[in-house]
Amino acid sequence: MKQIIFIITIACLLGACRQQPLELFDQEASQSNIYLKQFFDASRKSSSAVFQTDTATYFWVGMGFFPAEVKDSVVSFAVQITGKAADHDRAYRLLTLDSTTMQEGRDYTITRAVIGAGKYIDSLQITVHRNEFMIAKPLRLDFQLAGGPELFINMPFAKTAYTSYRDSINLLKYTLYADNSTSKPYLWTNTTYAAGTLSFFGEYSPEKVTLMMKAIGLKMTDFTIMPKGGFDRNNWFVWSRYMVWWFAKEATEGRTYTTSDGKPITMGPSAQG
Repeated sequence: MKQIIFIITIACLLGACRQQPLELFDQEASQSNIYLKQFFDASRKSSSAVFQTDTATYFWVGMGFFPAEVKDSVVSFAVQITGKAADHDRAYRLLTLDSTTMQEGRDYTITRAVIGAGKYIDSLQITVHRNEFMIAKPLRLDFQLAGGPELFINMPFAKTAYTSYRDSINLLKYTLYADNSTSKPYLWTNTTYAAGTLSFFGEYSPEKVTLMMKAIGLKMTDFTIMPKGGFDRNNWFVWSRYMVWWFAKEATEGRTYTTSDGKPITMGPSAQG
């Protein structure tokens, strides 16, 4: 069976990021420092609402929501540098904190920890390996950027604009959770949303969610983690109607889709209208 790998990118789509230097330090005195771009960007915001986002303190990968053939998920975090870009690749290390319950090699692999030549922003890539150890309870990877021969961590914190720069946010640490439990996403189980989800999206299947991610460009967390302000009900209509159109387009090109037990994948009755 052909192995499928899902790729998840947070903080920014690296291809769309503008490669602009952040000259916060004297290059000679402080050299090039690395930090997690997401947290520095958050520190510049004038409202604390930015910290109400789901990925402000951790990122969660629900492997159990993917079809059985998905064995790995590649998670990308945007890492930025101070100072100037180099004409060669520069590697850095990660420090695993004591609170980590994942095991490297068994549960995850660090597949890229490099600032590429000519880049101010590059991706830290961690591949999560689906296995039985993350079924009973989620496993966690608490990590910290640790620098390298040419990359340093002299910028561990940034003052937060929304507190008038009285407080600070850590720019080096993050937590990645992974689990392999086979439960339904909250949209199909939460009493507030289940009826509407069934009406617009139809019965749940991992294959359906995977196709919605592919067709619309959604993330797994759009289905599995409830936003602080609740699910936007407009998405029922917008996403479901788009999928009706997409399935029709695919059918005209000779492509149809079924669940693992052979049932056609369709949207709910309210999506057809």
